[in-house]
Amino acid sequence: ETYGEWDRKVLDAAYEFCDYIALHNYLGCETPEENVPEYLAGAMAIKQQIETIISVCDYIKGIRHSNKTMGLSFDEYNVIPGGDNAPREKDMWKTGVQAANRNPRCYTMENALLYGSMVLMLMKYSDRVRMACQSILINGGGGLVICRKGQKAWVNIHYYMMEQVSRWWRGCLVDAVYDLPGYHTEKYGEVDGIDIVTVKEENEIRIFTVNRMPEALTLEVKLEGVTSVD
Repeated sequence: ETYGEWDRKVLDAAYEFCDYIALHNYLGCETPEENVPEYLAGAMAIKQQIETIISVCDYIKGIRHSNKTMGLSFDEYNVIPGGDNAPREKDMWKTGVQAANRNPRCYTMENALLYGSMVLMLMKYSDRVRMACQSILINGGGGLVICRKGQKAWVNIHYYMMEQVSRWWRGCLVDAVYDLPGYHTEKYGEVDGIDIVTVKEENEIRIFTVNRMPEALTLEVKLEGVTSVD
């Protein structure tokens, strides 16, 4: 992985000439889905990447004594179902109509949960990640919409997550206190068993959650010092 050092060199040369630096990442390509707890913790890679790039940006800002705070643009993100071992057509360089007929990959529930955690991680850092664009919108690995020429289109599981986030992610983040269960992973150490983000818009509080635990959990919410909430 080259991010960090490469970004430092780019920013050192161009900090005053740009407002955003781009990040890319695709999850689900390394950890097999059979190891579900480890797989669902994959969004921690996004956390590490974002925090690393923020540190690099602020370092360059500091040594240049600049007044500008660099924004982050997550130009490409997605979860690739089945990882790199998923079956693909032999010719990966087809274009046009032929490319549209490539075998799409449908999401499993594990893929969808990892995608949800990935989106929540972008939400958590929305003070610096000001733009984010999901790649592969139609067909291919992880497309929101799957279609065949001359046939009906249907949506992948994570379409509904994107729809809900697009509709309800408004207002500002709430600095809430969470008491969450957790578990140990080989790659990321201890991780929360529930991924959670809370936002407030006017008199509404909305809570987005992803359960990484193998069992169903009850989420108890206590509102203190908050009045007139729907």
